[in-house]
Amino acid sequence: MMLEFPARGARIQSVRPGRRDEMVLETYEPGAGLRRWEVSADREDARWLETFARGPGRNRAGPGGTRSGPAAVRSAPRDIASAAFALLARAQLERGRVLELSRPAPEIVRLDVETPEGARSLVLELDRSRPELLLLGDGTVLGCLKPRREQVRPGGRILEAGAPYRLPAQPRPFPPEPARTPPAGAEAAQALDALWRERLAAHDLQRARTQAAKRTREALRRLERRMEHLAADRRAAQEAGQFRAWGELLKIHGARALREQPGASALRVPDEFSPGRPEVSIPVDPAAPLAENIARLFREYRKRQASAGHVARRSAETEGALAAARSAAAAVEAAATAEQVEQALAGWQEPIGAGGAPASAGAAPRGPAAAGMAAGGRRPPARRGKAGAPRLLERTSSDGFRILVGRSAADNDALTFQVARGRDWWLHAAGYSGSHVVVRNDAGGPLPAATLREAAWLAAYYSKARRQGEVEVAYVQRKHVRRVPKGPPGQVTFAHGRTLWVDVGDAGLKRVLDIRAEDENG
Repeated sequence: MMLEFPARGARIQSVRPGRRDEMVLETYEPGAGLRRWEVSADREDARWLETFARGPGRNRAGPGGTRSGPAAVRSAPRDIASAAFALLARAQLERGRVLELSRPAPEIVRLDVETPEGARSLVLELDRSRPELLLLGDGTVLGCLKPRREQVRPGGRILEAGAPYRLPAQPRPFPPEPARTPPAGAEAAQALDALWRERLAAHDLQRARTQAAKRTREALRRLERRMEHLAADRRAAQEAGQFRAWGELLKIHGARALREQPGASALRVPDEFSPGRPEVSIPVDPAAPLAENIARLFREYRKRQASAGHVARRSAETEGALAAARSAAAAVEAAATAEQVEQALAGWQEPIGAGGAPASAGAAPRGPAAAGMAAGGRRPPARRGKAGAPRLLERTSSDGFRILVGRSAADNDALTFQVARGRDWWLHAAGYSGSHVVVRNDAGGPLPAATLREAAWLAAYYSKARRQGEVEVAYVQRKHVRRVPKGPPGQVTFAHGRTLWVDVGDAGLKRVLDIRAEDENG
């Protein structure tokens, strides 16, 4: 039987793990907007439930829900099996198109999806004794949530990956679900809406906190490793005087030592600078002349002596960065909302390089005056250079940062690899073709959250995802972006990137960035 949601042709926008034994799907329909589905194989609360909708109409329960209201919002920890299954489903289903959502049996919900790799199916079996969520490809089991120790049900049905899929025999359905009626009155509707908002806020907080904790943990690991290397460099710098003493000793005793110890890789000579003149061993290159060995020792002395100040400065910077990273990690752990997690990271960024580069004379102005110019003053015109120069759209963020947007593949290539510098921030809509966006970051400091969101909105707006509702945007510093070998202009790969979601329909951002018809058609 055909069901109402999601409609045929809806795009699966994202797939991610939810709570334990649960997966979250987001679908987008041009006429209905963004919808979020919760698909659970939990033994006590198996369900296929719509938890969020942005578009015409109200939130509704999906086709296989068994619980609604407060009973369905208790928290539970995630587990490895749920995360692994969600990753598999994401690789197979994301960006696919819905063919049909059907119910081949009263206790089975089946979603058929068309993907570039072929037809895929997500099947939820609402069996009270052992609910199952399966991913199928060409009638074969690709994965199963949650695979327990027993892999064979009564009747001999094998559910492990690679086995052909068969309907379960003699399922034990859940008790009949209660009738779903619209909330009676405005107060009940507001309470239900607040309940779902609370649940979504908790989910967003957990996701933001997990991503932020991973970022701070990796930064702390890199900084601690850097401190270990700097400690070794500090010890080497403290030994600089030894190389100078060895050079002086070779000047005094080197010729005699070479005659008495021919071919030796370490010459033994008396130490004229220590009481009692004890014998010391000086490493040398037996194939090189004496003068060259002496010069090598003095070069090493000067190199180590000169590095002492650099090592001290880098050690102080790294200690400060470690303290900032630990403070950010503590703030993330104490955050009560996803916005507070974002604020905790907004003022923190691991230092790059040694000491940073000074701001150039052409850096964009910052402060209230710049924000006023971006919001309501006369906007800077789109930059159109001479023949062959990149055609860029230029805006100023509310924090005063210059944002540059490429308008074609050739413009993207020139913007990324000719105009942008290593510390600038580079953004692009994840999974869609579109404009490269670069945020000038001449001072090399942290990028404010408002500027990052405005640049991400431009990347989503000037991409093929413009009409997809919420869009995932990747951002990374320009130095981590590389051309694809022998690829067309504008095609790149990057490493160490992170992502954030923006709403393309946010009229406030469109107004702040002053997007007009000539820019859209440009």
